Amino acid sequence: MSEDTQDNSANEATEEDSREVFEALAKLGPHFDHAARSLRPRNVIAEFQRSDRAAFFRNFKGQRMEKFNRKKVAEILHKEIFVRENEFAAHLLMVLWNEFNREVYAGMRALVETIQENVEDIERIEDDKAAEFVESLLADGHSQEDIYVCVCINDVRFSPEWIAANLAPASSAAA
Repeated sequence: MSEDTQDNSANEATEEDSREVFEALAKLGPHFDHAARSLRPRNVIAEFQRSDRAAFFRNFKGQRMEKFNRKKVAEILHKEIFVRENEFAAHLLMVLWNEFNREVYAGMRALVETIQENVEDIERIEDDKAAEFVESLLADGHSQEDIYVCVCINDVRFSPEWIAANLAPASSAAA
Protein backbone atom coordinates (compact mmCIF):
# COMPACT_ATOMS: atom_id res chain seq x y z
CA MET A 1 0.00 0.00 0.00
CA SER A 2 1.45 3.37 -0.96
CA GLU A 3 2.02 6.13 1.54
CA ASP A 4 -0.65 8.30 -0.13
CA THR A 5 -3.20 5.50 0.16
CA GLN A 6 -2.37 5.06 3.84
CA ASP A 7 -2.73 8.82 4.44
CA ASN A 8 -6.10 8.87 2.66
CA SER A 9 -7.32 5.90 4.71
CA ALA A 10 -6.21 7.58 7.93
CA ASN A 11 -7.90 10.84 6.93
CA GLU A 12 -11.14 9.03 6.07
CA ALA A 13 -11.09 7.22 9.43
CA THR A 14 -10.46 10.51 11.25
CA GLU A 15 -13.30 12.20 9.37
CA GLU A 16 -15.64 9.33 10.21
CA ASP A 17 -14.64 9.52 13.89
CA SER A 18 -15.33 13.27 13.81
CA ARG A 19 -18.78 12.73 12.31
CA GLU A 20 -19.56 10.11 14.96
CA VAL A 21 -18.63 12.50 17.77
CA PHE A 22 -20.90 15.23 16.43
CA GLU A 23 -23.70 12.74 15.71
CA ALA A 24 -23.51 11.38 19.26
CA LEU A 25 -23.90 14.87 20.70
CA ALA A 26 -26.66 15.75 18.22
CA LYS A 27 -28.64 12.74 19.53
CA LEU A 28 -28.92 14.53 22.84
CA GLY A 29 -31.22 17.11 21.28
CA PRO A 30 -32.74 19.21 24.05
CA HIS A 31 -30.73 17.25 26.62
CA PHE A 32 -27.45 18.74 25.41
CA ASP A 33 -28.00 21.58 27.88
CA HIS A 34 -28.44 19.11 30.76
CA ALA A 35 -25.18 17.39 29.83
CA ALA A 36 -23.23 20.64 29.42
CA ARG A 37 -24.58 22.18 32.63
CA SER A 38 -23.36 19.22 34.66
CA LEU A 39 -19.77 20.35 33.99
CA ARG A 40 -17.84 22.73 36.24
CA PRO A 41 -17.17 25.98 34.39
CA ARG A 42 -13.69 26.30 35.91
CA ASN A 43 -12.67 22.91 34.48
CA VAL A 44 -14.06 23.67 31.01
CA ILE A 45 -12.32 27.05 30.88
CA ALA A 46 -9.01 25.58 32.09
CA GLU A 47 -9.11 22.88 29.39
CA PHE A 48 -9.80 25.45 26.67
CA GLN A 49 -6.97 27.62 27.99
CA ARG A 50 -4.58 24.67 28.00
CA SER A 51 -5.55 22.96 24.74
CA ASP A 52 -7.56 25.22 22.41
CA ARG A 53 -6.15 28.72 22.68
CA ALA A 54 -8.20 30.10 19.79
CA ALA A 55 -11.50 29.04 21.41
CA PHE A 56 -10.27 30.30 24.77
CA PHE A 57 -9.50 33.75 23.35
CA ARG A 58 -12.79 33.79 21.43
CA ASN A 59 -14.92 32.99 24.45
CA PHE A 60 -13.12 33.75 27.70
CA LYS A 61 -10.13 36.08 27.30
CA GLY A 62 -10.39 39.44 29.03
CA GLN A 63 -13.42 38.55 31.11
CA ARG A 64 -13.74 37.72 34.78
CA MET A 65 -14.03 33.99 35.26
CA GLU A 66 -16.78 34.50 37.87
CA LYS A 67 -19.00 35.70 35.02
CA PHE A 68 -19.09 32.21 33.53
CA ASN A 69 -21.78 30.14 35.22
CA ARG A 70 -22.97 26.74 34.01
CA LYS A 71 -25.60 28.26 31.71
CA LYS A 72 -23.08 30.54 29.97
CA VAL A 73 -20.54 27.72 29.56
CA ALA A 74 -23.27 25.45 28.14
CA GLU A 75 -24.10 28.15 25.57
CA ILE A 76 -20.42 28.48 24.64
CA LEU A 77 -20.04 24.69 24.28
CA HIS A 78 -23.16 24.54 22.12
CA LYS A 79 -21.81 27.27 19.83
CA GLU A 80 -18.33 25.74 19.63
CA ILE A 81 -19.67 22.25 18.90
CA PHE A 82 -22.64 22.84 16.61
CA VAL A 83 -21.86 26.18 14.96
CA ARG A 84 -18.06 26.16 14.75
CA GLU A 85 -17.83 22.33 14.61
CA ASN A 86 -15.02 22.39 17.15
CA GLU A 87 -14.02 18.76 17.60
CA PHE A 88 -11.92 19.54 20.68
CA ALA A 89 -14.99 21.06 22.38
CA ALA A 90 -17.06 17.98 21.48
CA HIS A 91 -14.49 15.59 22.92
CA LEU A 92 -14.06 17.83 25.96
CA LEU A 93 -17.77 17.70 26.73
CA MET A 94 -17.78 13.91 26.44
CA VAL A 95 -14.69 13.37 28.57
CA LEU A 96 -15.68 15.84 31.29
CA TRP A 97 -19.26 14.54 31.38
CA ASN A 98 -17.98 11.00 31.96
CA GLU A 99 -15.60 12.31 34.63
CA PHE A 100 -18.16 14.41 36.48
CA ASN A 101 -20.83 11.72 36.18
CA ARG A 102 -18.49 8.83 36.81
CA GLU A 103 -21.01 6.86 38.91
CA VAL A 104 -23.51 6.44 36.07
CA TYR A 105 -20.69 5.96 33.53
CA ALA A 106 -18.95 3.32 35.68
CA GLY A 107 -22.27 1.60 36.42
CA MET A 108 -23.16 1.39 32.74
CA ARG A 109 -19.69 0.23 31.78
CA ALA A 110 -19.74 -2.52 34.43
CA LEU A 111 -23.12 -3.73 33.18
CA VAL A 112 -22.02 -3.72 29.53
CA GLU A 113 -18.83 -5.60 30.48
CA THR A 114 -21.02 -8.47 31.72
CA ILE A 115 -21.76 -9.13 28.03
CA GLN A 116 -18.17 -8.82 26.85
CA GLU A 117 -15.16 -7.40 28.65
CA ASN A 118 -13.98 -5.45 25.60
CA VAL A 119 -17.04 -3.23 25.22
CA GLU A 120 -15.79 -1.78 21.92
CA ASP A 121 -16.35 -5.17 20.27
CA ILE A 122 -20.05 -5.29 21.16
CA GLU A 123 -22.18 -4.83 18.04
CA ARG A 124 -25.61 -4.68 19.67
CA ILE A 125 -27.18 -5.07 23.09
CA GLU A 126 -30.50 -6.91 23.02
CA ASP A 127 -33.57 -5.01 24.17
CA ASP A 128 -34.19 -7.21 27.21
CA LYS A 129 -30.61 -6.60 28.38
CA ALA A 130 -30.98 -2.86 27.74
CA ALA A 131 -34.10 -2.81 29.91
CA GLU A 132 -32.29 -4.75 32.62
CA PHE A 133 -29.32 -2.35 32.56
CA VAL A 134 -31.49 0.76 32.73
CA GLU A 135 -33.62 -0.67 35.55
CA SER A 136 -30.45 -1.46 37.50
CA LEU A 137 -29.10 2.07 37.06
CA LEU A 138 -32.45 3.64 37.98
CA ALA A 139 -32.55 1.43 41.10
CA ASP A 140 -29.07 2.77 41.97
CA GLY A 141 -30.55 6.29 41.99
CA HIS A 142 -29.39 7.60 38.62
CA SER A 143 -31.79 9.81 36.68
CA GLN A 144 -33.26 8.66 33.39
CA GLU A 145 -31.86 11.79 31.75
CA ASP A 146 -28.32 11.00 32.94
CA ILE A 147 -28.65 7.43 31.70
CA TYR A 148 -29.86 8.74 28.34
CA VAL A 149 -26.89 11.14 28.10
CA CYS A 150 -24.52 8.30 29.01
CA VAL A 151 -26.00 6.02 26.33
CA CYS A 152 -25.78 8.74 23.66
CA ILE A 153 -22.29 10.08 24.27
CA ASN A 154 -20.72 6.69 24.90
CA ASP A 155 -22.44 4.98 21.98
CA VAL A 156 -23.88 2.21 24.15
CA ARG A 157 -25.15 -0.31 21.60
CA PHE A 158 -28.87 -0.28 22.52
CA SER A 159 -31.17 -0.29 19.49
CA PRO A 160 -32.31 3.20 18.43
CA GLU A 161 -35.92 1.99 18.52
CA TRP A 162 -35.57 0.77 22.11
CA ILE A 163 -33.92 4.03 23.16
CA ALA A 164 -36.71 6.09 21.56
CA ALA A 165 -39.48 3.98 23.06
CA ASN A 166 -38.08 3.33 26.54
CA LEU A 167 -35.20 5.57 27.50
CA ALA A 168 -35.39 8.92 25.74
CA PRO A 169 -36.88 11.44 28.17
CA ALA A 170 -40.27 12.72 27.06
CA SER A 171 -39.08 16.02 25.58
CA SER A 172 -36.70 14.26 23.16
CA ALA A 173 -39.33 11.87 21.84
CA ALA A 174 -40.92 14.83 20.05
CA ALA A 175 -37.56 16.14 18.82
